[in-house]
Amino acid sequence: MKTRITIICIVTLSLVLIPQVLAIGAPPLERVPASVLRVIDLNGNTIELINIGEQIQIQADLANAQDTAQSLVYIVEIYDNNEIQVFRGWIEATLEPMNSFSPAVSWIPEKPGRYTSRMMVWEALDNPSSLSPALDTEFYVVGNMDALNENRYCSEGKELVFKINYNKVACVFPETLVKLLGRGWANWHDWYSPLFIENLRQGPQDLDTVHAEFVKREVMKDFDVSKHFLHPKNFDYSCCIYQQDPEFPQHYQLVINFSDISDTKQLKVVYDLRQQKVIDATLTDIVQSGGASLPVEPESKVSPDTNSEPVTPPLQIKVVGENQVRRGTTQSIEIQVVRGSSPIEGARVFIDIEDYGEDIIKEFDGYTNSEGYFVFSWEIPQSFDDVETLLAFIDVTDGISSKTELFKFQVYCLPGEKNCKAEGN
Repeated sequence: MKTRITIICIVTLSLVLIPQVLAIGAPPLERVPASVLRVIDLNGNTIELINIGEQIQIQADLANAQDTAQSLVYIVEIYDNNEIQVFRGWIEATLEPMNSFSPAVSWIPEKPGRYTSRMMVWEALDNPSSLSPALDTEFYVVGNMDALNENRYCSEGKELVFKINYNKVACVFPETLVKLLGRGWANWHDWYSPLFIENLRQGPQDLDTVHAEFVKREVMKDFDVSKHFLHPKNFDYSCCIYQQDPEFPQHYQLVINFSDISDTKQLKVVYDLRQQKVIDATLTDIVQSGGASLPVEPESKVSPDTNSEPVTPPLQIKVVGENQVRRGTTQSIEIQVVRGSSPIEGARVFIDIEDYGEDIIKEFDGYTNSEGYFVFSWEIPQSFDDVETLLAFIDVTDGISSKTELFKFQVYCLPGEKNCKAEGN
């Protein structure tokens, strides 16, 4: 009797539970799972900010883990900030068994704003049976300053930088931002102030031209300074001398000297790094002697309690790489950093790969090893369809000084290759 009851219970439970599972629906079979939805440029680089009129691609990785081929349609929908669909595109394909590929749908934005891209994989356009869960990703389209709502569109650790005339934007590391400003690639903006203030507060140092320019721009905002020197062509300036804050010795002030082009007036300005403002501006006459101005005694750029250090040899960069590289192959560039005859270990190396249009194609950074070497490798994208010369700007700093080296190389494709415009046989 007990045995019969047990058997009946098992049968009854099976009959009840299976229909319940079917009623609520089992998770869909991921026949073609999708992953890593991303926005890329035509060179295959992932991008966070897009310019109006710039062609982008929405790409994902698809895999067919089945033992049979799978027909599919890769669908991309783009929605604006109001959740209104502004674009829909698709690619139909057949994915062979145990294979994968990365389809990409192109789009050219016409208006600035925040957008959401949604990816779906169906069996067919007229058969919306999902082969993979949908994926979403956000990106931003920028047209001008009004299109931005503060500098929070870049991922953490990167800064937003505008190219001259605001027709290009990029998200770069702070060190790269300083370099781009120094090269004249980027516009100055108040958004950069916290970065420069933080660098200057580190204490006495020899300032490069970019940080000196930042200090000049900051002090020129003060009325007592600008009323004397209203036009950039009316003065020369010398920046900067560190001095300790008399009330807060752990903080510093900067002294910057302006002189007019007639060499008759000098303006000494003290900029307080703690308060981030000008605290003193003193205009004096330059004493003339025999038709020439008397030399001004140089002031030390170090704090009073800092001992002078012996002169060190200049930083040197040695670069070795291929001068011609075929697309689809790897360019390896070897960099050695030395000071005099001694290799520098732990020097920070930044590399920007640019074209002659000053577009940043790729960025690398790292540190030199115990022998002063840093090596980076880059697989040249297949998207280069003609002979093109690229510029590798190599910036190195070892905590004492910085140096920039330019290395040029040519990317080429062979006539007859797919999407190659090069002429010849």
